[in-house]
Order: sequence, then C-alpha cells, then structure tokens
Amino acid sequence: MNNIKKTNRKIVCAIVLIVTLIAIITSDVNAGQPVLDKDGQVFFPLGWYDYIRPENFEVMKAMGCNAVSWWGSSTDPEVVKYWLNLAKYHNIKVIIGVPIEWRNMNASQQALLSAWVAAIKDNDALLAYKIGDENNHPTSSAFTSAKALIAYNIIKGVDPTRQVTQVFGGSSSAPENIQTFLQSTDVVERDSYNILSSDAEFQNVTKFNKDFTAYNNNANITAKSGVVAVHQGYGGEPLYAAMRLPTYNEFRYEAFSSLTLKARGNWWWTYSITSEQASGPNFMANVATPVIHQYAQLIPSLQQHYNVGTITSNRDSDTQSNGFNDVTYIMSADRDYYYLVVANNTSGTISATVNVSNIAALANLTADVIGEARTKAFTQDGSGYHVTESMTKYDINIYKLTKLTPEPKTCDDEIDEDGGLTGDVNEDCYIDFSDYAEIAEQWQSCNDPQITGCM
Repeated sequence: MNNIKKTNRKIVCAIVLIVTLIAIITSDVNAGQPVLDKDGQVFFPLGWYDYIRPENFEVMKAMGCNAVSWWGSSTDPEVVKYWLNLAKYHNIKVIIGVPIEWRNMNASQQALLSAWVAAIKDNDALLAYKIGDENNHPTSSAFTSAKALIAYNIIKGVDPTRQVTQVFGGSSSAPENIQTFLQSTDVVERDSYNILSSDAEFQNVTKFNKDFTAYNNNANITAKSGVVAVHQGYGGEPLYAAMRLPTYNEFRYEAFSSLTLKARGNWWWTYSITSEQASGPNFMANVATPVIHQYAQLIPSLQQHYNVGTITSNRDSDTQSNGFNDVTYIMSADRDYYYLVVANNTSGTISATVNVSNIAALANLTADVIGEARTKAFTQDGSGYHVTESMTKYDINIYKLTKLTPEPKTCDDEIDEDGGLTGDVNEDCYIDFSDYAEIAEQWQSCNDPQITGCM
C-alpha cells in the first residue's frame, strides 16, 4: 500500500518501507546506483540473509531490520506468497531467490519461472529477485552466466519494474571474474566470511573491505549497480565452527566501515539467528541489535540524500596497505539533520581530523554521537566545519548535526502525531473524501483484508 503512510519519521528502528519518500540522491562517481523498489524509490536494505522462518521475522523486526534475502526460495508460488504476506505483516521487504532447482533453465523450467514470477509479482513485500548464490564461485546453487541471463530476461519480461540481484564471493572474487554476469543483474552483492577464531581479529574484515573497495571502484560494476555488503559466517555448524562470533566493536566496525566505503545496503548471515547454541549467549541482544538499531537511524537519510557534502581528513592515505584509506567517511542527510559516519581503518589509535564543506548552515556546532552517551563540538571557519577526535583501532564515530533551516515540509510530512494514518493519502495536500475513497479501493483490492499490511 504505497500511498498509505504510517508515522513516526524519527524512527528509532527506522526502516519500514519508506516507499513514499522522493529520493534526491547526491552520490560520487564510485557510489553506483541505489537499490530501488518497484516504484523506483530508493530502498536501503538492512537485514539478515536467508532466514525465512516465522520466528525470525519477529527477531528481525525487533532488531530494526527492514529486509531479508531469501536466496533458496520455493518452486511453489503459494508458499512464496505466504512468506511474502508474513513479511508484509512485519513491514519487512524480501529479496526473493529464483529456485535453485531451475538453475539449468531448460524449456520447462523457463515456463515455470515465468508463471512463478507472474504469481508473486503483485505483492508489495517483494523488493527484488535474486539469481543464484556466488555464481562466480560455482557451487550446487550457482547459475552459469548464460543461464543467469535467461532467468534475468524472463523476470524482466514479466516484472520489468523490479530489480534483479546477484551475490558474488568465494575464491574467485575479483571484479574481472564477474563481468559475464553483469548483463544479468541490476544490483551486485559482495560477500565474505569475516570473523575467524584467530587473534588477528580483523584480517578477514580488512580483506573484505579491500575487495569491496575494488568492486566499488570497478567502472563496469558501478555503471550498472551499487554494491551491497554481505557479512557472513558466524559460529554454528562444524563448517563455520572456526568463525567465532564478533565482539560488539568488531560487529560495529564491520557494519559501518562498509557504509563509509559506499555500501548501498548491508546483509548479515549466521548459522542461526535464533539459536543460542549457534549465535552465542546474548549475541543478538547485546551485539547485533544495538548496532543495527544505530544503523537503522540512518536509513531514511541514506534513502533521501546519500553521500552529500565534500569531506576530507588528515588521514586520506593508506599507510597500512589495506587497500583503502586509514580514515573513510560518508555523510547523509534528511530534512532536519546531517549524519557523518567516520571509520578508523587502522589497527592503532590515531588523531583523526575530518573536514566538511558544501553543506547548508548548521543550527549549532554540537553534534550528538550516535551509539554513545556524549556530544562532540565541531569548529567552523570560512572553509567549513571540522572535528578532531582520538579514535582507537577500528573505531566508528557517527555524528548527528542539526541543520539551521530544515527543508520545507511536503505533503508527506503531514502525518498524525499519534501514529495513525496520514489523512492526505493521495498526496494532493488536502484531506477530503477522495482520500477515503482511495483507502476503500485499496482495501477492496487486498487479497486478505485481515493482514495488517493491507491497512
């Protein structure tokens, strides 16, 4: 129900659908294109990879996630529609995988795929389609580039407005190894198994960020797509037993460092997000949930004004040969605030000075530091705004700066303070009978009016 908006734009957990926002994006040349919903609105996926189970929707909702990626899927469209309706009830979007049983794409499978897409495409919870898993690193769930292209063309022929994604990883992860797949995907996802049991805590994370940077700097990729980060491989079954659960600081760095390297979304994968044996005592409560809630606060701004301003630092160099600068950063904005995210990518404590220019005037020079119970003072001169902090190894600072003059309100901002539906459903800036007529029409067209997502 794209025109019916629920309230609370402050959004502590942030994220629901936000398909009614008009996205005004300012991005740099290497940021690529954003993930879009079926109406062409920017969507920044933040959630868990491949966990379509009833109990996990509750977990993801409580964590502040807005999406789930289901790469395995089902050949039965009725099963898929059941899960999509459940996701819609929880205000979660789904990237749905083409069933791996059809990876040969013979004539009968092509017909099945076409009918399958036609059966599920009208569900609002469906964000995009995914073809295979690690197709550049052949596994039992991989599509060849030729078969992926067949699947892509079938999907686009039936549902042309939705994007198609593919995730790449494995030992053949260099960008040149996925060129043959780019014609069959709109969005690139890059995955890695990040945290090992070794005391060399971030070796794999920094390797992932190096590979991720290579993807974002590859002109063939960014001309077509932004890159979504996929962090995976935590604990659980014997295959992943050596991959310990990350600490709070590791998980936080992993999440936000990829954002400063221009991620267009973030997925995580563990052996089980609800099993204490696999996920560890209190891991979800004390590590993942607070970090994702911090990230969730940024989602509306990342969907409205992504990578704004001109930013430099005193550490715009790669002294540790990581494949990316010692300090990386990104600034996004919503109507009232700027959000500056700064990452220390070094293994030591540094003094980092970050300079921001080409933004609107600030109301004051005091920034809230998200995720920490403190504020930080910026300084100002003719060239812009500046902040200097001592940052410990792999530290993340997120500054929330208040605009002096907020952007003008639009019809979308006229919402009920008590959390009810907006009155101006058809966005003509008037609340009249035509709004109620539209509500009635949408209600009548809903498959199951008892589902909360129909309201």
